[in-house]
Amino acid sequence: MVLLLALVLFGYGEEVIEKLKEKIGQDLGKPVLFVRYGQGAFDWLAVTSDGKFMAKLEGVEEDGTFKYKILGDPKKYGLRFEISLEGVKLKKALDEPALTKAMLKALGKSLIIKALPTTRSLPLIVNCKKGGDMEVKIDKDKTIILYRSCIYNEDVILDGTQEIEEVITYKDFTITTSSATIKIPTATLRVGLNSYHLTSPYLEIYDQSNALTQLKEYVLDLTLYSDYTQIVTNGLIKTECTQEWANLETLEPILVRKDEKCPYSGSLKATNSKSEVIINFKEEGIEIEGELYSCQDLSQEAVCR
Repeated sequence: MVLLLALVLFGYGEEVIEKLKEKIGQDLGKPVLFVRYGQGAFDWLAVTSDGKFMAKLEGVEEDGTFKYKILGDPKKYGLRFEISLEGVKLKKALDEPALTKAMLKALGKSLIIKALPTTRSLPLIVNCKKGGDMEVKIDKDKTIILYRSCIYNEDVILDGTQEIEEVITYKDFTITTSSATIKIPTATLRVGLNSYHLTSPYLEIYDQSNALTQLKEYVLDLTLYSDYTQIVTNGLIKTECTQEWANLETLEPILVRKDEKCPYSGSLKATNSKSEVIINFKEEGIEIEGELYSCQDLSQEAVCR
């Protein structure tokens, strides 16, 4: 179940990384900046980094992609964009046509770069590809995403709130798969180039029979490589049948090949007041050392489902 949490929670992140790696060495095109000029839901301009082309955000297509109205070179409106690391300033072009004053009044003299074209007042609703939707809004410098039965793929359904700042915070978040339901009252995720660091004071995992596994003071580190994933997990764990907390410790990083569920290397140790057990993951299967006072199924099929 612990491995299921790692692979499900970061599965979509791995897809993004893999797509980016496929683009290594390729020209991704000219960078585009999003600048805000009003308080409406779609009062955003997309401006190329050289300031020579702009498009107005018009709305959202049925597939969730943004819809734009092409405006072209700002100079034809008597405008120019001055772009720096401090932000984007809108100025008059040298040759000023009649439309300039009206455009300047509508857009304002100074525009600030934002991470994504959402709004403070009116949320942006995006349909998930397989069903459900996401509501995206901005609160000051924080992007908030509310998942409502969002089917990420045929096997994963997301519900709850995700807040994105320097770190990602999960609140009342539920992940439902064909084999388990993961309930996360609160958790914090730090994202690196190819790594994830999750901490949660408490979370619950229910299997297909509704049996409960609880995790407390939980820490999960996940690193993505081209053909495998490395998992390190530590914290306290309690199953429904033991009713006693056990200390969970990674002795050797757990390695899982891409597109597989069961690890081929690594080891975990679980210790409670009565005994301890070491679970070794190997190419030929799972090897158990010791006997944990528990009715939990530690077979390969149970651990890897």
